[in-house]
Amino acid sequence: MGLRINGKKTKHLATRESKYQQRYFQIKNFNFYAVQSFTYLGSLINVNNDHSAEIKKRILMANKGFYGLKRQFRSQFLYIKNKIKLYKTLIRPVLAYGSETRVLSKSDEAVLGVFERKILRAIFGPTNDNREWRIKYNNELYTLYKESDIVTYIKINQLKWAGHIIRMEEQSTTRRVLVALVEGRRQRGRPKLRWEDGVMEDARKLGERNWRNAARNRDSWQKLLKKALAQKRAVVPMMMMMMMVYVCMYVCVCV
Repeated sequence: MGLRINGKKTKHLATRESKYQQRYFQIKNFNFYAVQSFTYLGSLINVNNDHSAEIKKRILMANKGFYGLKRQFRSQFLYIKNKIKLYKTLIRPVLAYGSETRVLSKSDEAVLGVFERKILRAIFGPTNDNREWRIKYNNELYTLYKESDIVTYIKINQLKWAGHIIRMEEQSTTRRVLVALVEGRRQRGRPKLRWEDGVMEDARKLGERNWRNAARNRDSWQKLLKKALAQKRAVVPMMMMMMMVYVCMYVCVCV
């Protein structure tokens, strides 16, 4: 093909389905050693296709950015809206880089939520409750934030990317990979989450059981996603109202 490769820097990664693992293989005078993971275009790719490892790496990199801006986030001389812009511009893109191609498990969602709330607590600060300072509760944070949380932000981006793929030309390689039928059987045990399974589940929660047909209409698909973001912002205040009702009922019963 007329290509030249650097034999000293080139490695190879064997999939888990391989019957045997080679330490290296040889082509002429070059030995290409096997690795368990490598970084490609900023994303971590490993043998078991474990997305949790990539998410931990994203959190670590975003955490470095957070500590670099920690003084600004805790400053009393910056408006809160400016602090939120710093988070959305400098930290959230690092945290969500490449997330359109990953499926999130419940544990992944929990880890991402914990990290985001740590930043929001630094932005909004503590609360003086009956002359005692305490950290803000989760619902208080998102009520003040007035934006979608990081998990919703990632899932909406996944749905946008899914709609972009399904609207591609039929001969497009990316679209052919999505619609192709994979032959063979999956391994024994609990199957891993697939990307399209996550897209189908998220679209079902929005009321679309056939996301492929719905995503072909670009305008209606974007309106659906914008509506989903608006509904998410309304969830937290509704939860607070329900909690207040329960507290009032409990107080009345005790009295």
